[in-house]
Amino acid sequence: MSFEHGSLNLGIRNPFRFEGTLRAIRGGITALLGLLALLNVASAVQTHPITGWTYALIGFLLMANGLWTLGRGLMQVMRFYVGRSAPTSLSFNHAKSEQDSASREKRDVAYDQQQIESMLVGSKNYTFKEPVGLVARLLHTLFPKITFVPYPIQNLAQRITGALTQTLVALFIFAILSFVTSVGLAGGNATLLMPFFAFTLLCYIALVWFRAGRPLNRQLGRGIETVSALGFVKMVVICSLVPVIVNSLLNKLFQYEDTMKAAIIDSLRGIELAPELLNRAEAEVANMVNLAYNSYSNSTWLGLIFVFSIISCALVLGLTALRAREANPSTEITDKLPRTSEVGARPMDIFNEFTHQVMERRRYMKVPNRVYKPLSARQNPNNGEFDGEVIQETQPKTLDKNDEPIAKKLRIITTSIAQALLLLATLLVFYSLTPVTTFTDYFDGIDFDALSNEQGKELALISIESFFSVLGVLAAAAVCGIFGRLLSNLSHPFWSEIQFESSLVYFKCKGTVKEDTRTFGKGYNDSTSLETSVFTSTIQPRLFVTRVISSTFAGIGNTNLMFPRHIMTMHGDENLADELHHELMHSITGRAGTAAMNDEQRKVIDEYNSSNLEMKAESAPERLANRSSELSLDAPKAQAALAQKNDAEDELATEADTH
Repeated sequence: MSFEHGSLNLGIRNPFRFEGTLRAIRGGITALLGLLALLNVASAVQTHPITGWTYALIGFLLMANGLWTLGRGLMQVMRFYVGRSAPTSLSFNHAKSEQDSASREKRDVAYDQQQIESMLVGSKNYTFKEPVGLVARLLHTLFPKITFVPYPIQNLAQRITGALTQTLVALFIFAILSFVTSVGLAGGNATLLMPFFAFTLLCYIALVWFRAGRPLNRQLGRGIETVSALGFVKMVVICSLVPVIVNSLLNKLFQYEDTMKAAIIDSLRGIELAPELLNRAEAEVANMVNLAYNSYSNSTWLGLIFVFSIISCALVLGLTALRAREANPSTEITDKLPRTSEVGARPMDIFNEFTHQVMERRRYMKVPNRVYKPLSARQNPNNGEFDGEVIQETQPKTLDKNDEPIAKKLRIITTSIAQALLLLATLLVFYSLTPVTTFTDYFDGIDFDALSNEQGKELALISIESFFSVLGVLAAAAVCGIFGRLLSNLSHPFWSEIQFESSLVYFKCKGTVKEDTRTFGKGYNDSTSLETSVFTSTIQPRLFVTRVISSTFAGIGNTNLMFPRHIMTMHGDENLADELHHELMHSITGRAGTAAMNDEQRKVIDEYNSSNLEMKAESAPERLANRSSELSLDAPKAQAALAQKNDAEDELATEADTH
């Protein structure tokens, strides 16, 4: 994932520090060994040119490998850059603000839009698949919960199990060939054929384990690798063809040398050669073949490979079993289906409220939510029916590793053994310089023009001994390198796995909407009037909510978190579903009367009300003046009536006094 700076840290830490430290140390030692070999080139090339070139070749190889390993180790140790868009989305992200990162990760998403919707509605998980092939079914039968671990770990477990199975079958076939040869069913060439059989078996098994140690790549993170029976078919074909081919070559080689062939066979069987039956050249050839046969043993390397294969399987399958114990393949979904409600809002107001208000408040670290299904709202203009839906995921939150202590210890042990074996392989390659330079020094001192028969015989014997001595050291280095590489690559996914937690929400809503016309300003004192449309929606919302635990694998470099991310666990979340529903309904049901009007209509109503108030305020002084003038005109009449009343009261009082 390309780096996108943000001031808020997402909390994704570098998981490779221990592994990178060991790798950097090994790379530094390897580079020093290469430098040490190169320092001997100047002095050796002047006296023994072949020796000098040998030092230069091996020195350059060690130096190049050491510097590459050192650089890779330092990359793992250094700062782990994580962008704001990390990790990879589950499906294509339709959020408008994230289209740049969405286009980069398009090939690495694990699901499509239909699969996300189907998993939420159907309460299922498309991550877990049925194993394909005999070896895969055998592995899943022995370890049932391995079905629920991430794809890379499944693939590596299947790969190492397949390699072990092929090794055991190859050894079984070789045992059958050995039995057939020992009882004489293979004919007179049986003794000559067995070393070729053993060497072919050794090369085949070494190739099997070398291929099993291929590193983790994005292809292994997308699905389960198919382990078919094709490998076993190839092995049977090879075991059938090799004896025929070798037997034909030997018959061609010794077509006219039956005596020499018999002498070689007797020499390999340990029978003392009769001098009278052989000439001197034939006896020397037979002795040389016997020396070569005794100087090299395929059984030693076969036994070493078998021991290393058992140890490697125990370590890798042990890590896989511990990871499988943590698996919780739950597929719980909270399906909230409230009863039908009537709200004063238009359909688009409902969907906009949910996507732009309710879900936006669920942002984690202010990172935009991932939109896997963009808002699609449809309305029938004839009958008012509408429906719409949207799928969003909150920004995934990093989970700390909560594996068992024994799992962490086993990871450390496996990685340490891997780097130790690779370092041992490097030391053996460096040590092979001793027999190689010894032979090249001897070879440079030979005068081939004055070479006698005795010197030629001695040269041949020394060449055979030196060759098989170097071959033995390089074979040991190859075995250590193959299994060191295997353990290093197969233990890497257990360091690089990162788990995340996020909320996945699928909102659906359907219903009907009706439009009413309301009139404002028809009162006696209103000078203006306004007609507006008010919408009333009968809605039936539905929410599918789950809290998902997803897994991805980190890499090295600028694509460190662009591996596919898969859903491992799905937990229902009743609390979040209730919160989303209550917030939405509280917002849209709080609108009454003109709540369903748009902003422009609401503005007009406000202006109308304010204008009425202003008009009444302006007319208040005039009405007060009119009222005052009316009171001033009626004042004389009131005074005359009061005077008449007073006169009447006075007359009544006078009459009373007279009587």
